[in-house]
Amino acid sequence: MSNFISEKAKLGKNITLNKNIIIEEDVTIGDNCRIGYNVVIREGTIIGDNVRIDDNTVIGKYPMRASLSIFKEEQLFILVLIFQIMF
Repeated sequence: MSNFISEKAKLGKNITLNKNIIIEEDVTIGDNCRIGYNVVIREGTIIGDNVRIDDNTVIGKYPMRASLSIFKEEQLFILVLIFQIMF
């Protein structure tokens, strides 16, 4: 598998990129960084200078809608009540 780097990503100087990397759009990576194998950097992420990202890492946000959509409204209400009672 090869790397995918969005044309809208901004990469600094002296960056080491290993294999199987996905860098989505609007990502900024500073100078002197090392990106390990099998890394995904999600849209909108900003990484500073001198950062090492280890292998098999995903950085960035995930949409919450997908995980909540499996609950019916009544189930979600019960979960909220349990949370309020516990805390």
